[in-house]
Amino acid sequence: MGLDVVKTQIAKMGGRIEIKNTKGQGCSFIMKMPINMAIIKGTIVEIAGNQYIIPTLSINTIFKPQQEQWVSVKGVKNMIKLRENIIPLINIDKILGVEDFDKSKCVFVVLESGQKLKALPVTRIIENRDIVVKSLGVDFDDITYAFGASILGNGRIAIIFDVENLFQKGE
Repeated sequence: MGLDVVKTQIAKMGGRIEIKNTKGQGCSFIMKMPINMAIIKGTIVEIAGNQYIIPTLSINTIFKPQQEQWVSVKGVKNMIKLRENIIPLINIDKILGVEDFDKSKCVFVVLESGQKLKALPVTRIIENRDIVVKSLGVDFDDITYAFGASILGNGRIAIIFDVENLFQKGE
């Protein structure tokens, strides 16, 4: 890829490249990025018509459960059996305030945090990609299940889940 393409992409993120060339000593490139920028590997998912981002490092596995994998407690299907593990579900519908969310038709993203596993029901997996993280700011302090947001290619904003807080809130 040519340097002009790199320069254009960095400029789109508010950064710049400085080139220092000294005859007989070589050339150096100094990349300057805004301090509030971070890039993570993220998995974009859809939950009840909205798109969210899960940090890919937190994902243990993704699967579509069969009927025999559901585990009921007090008549409520709120756990999934995967291999030898019984994995509790994150009640994402309650966290996001979604009504009529049918978990039986979902794909499950098994998340890992502190050697614990929990399953996050999602409508569908969209894609994996590098995500530019932007902070939410003080106006959004009450959204504890998120640590940032990103602007997707279609111009929509997607919340980036804070997996540790999802583990605490999703019980």
